[in-house]
Amino acid sequence: METSDVKRLRELEEENARLKKMYADLAMDNHILKDLFTKKGWALPPKCLKPEIKIKIGIKSTPNRLRQSKLLNQIASKINR
Repeated sequence: METSDVKRLRELEEENARLKKMYADLAMDNHILKDLFTKKGWALPPKCLKPEIKIKIGIKSTPNRLRQSKLLNQIASKINR
C-alpha cells in the first residue's frame, strides 16, 4: 500500500466512525420518542402503510391523529436542526 492509500483508508475509517455515531444518536432519539409516545398513550401514525391498506384495516384519519402526526413532525424537525 502506498502512503496515499493509507491516508485515504484512515479518512474513510474516520468518516465511517462519524457516521456510525450519527446513526446511534438518531436511533436513540427515535427510541426515546417512541417511548414517550407510548407512555403518553399517543398513537404513532402508521406511515409505512399504503392508503388502500389503511382503509382495509380500518385506520381513519381523525383530527386527533392529524394533531399527533403534526406534533411528531414538529418534534422530528427540532431534532434534525
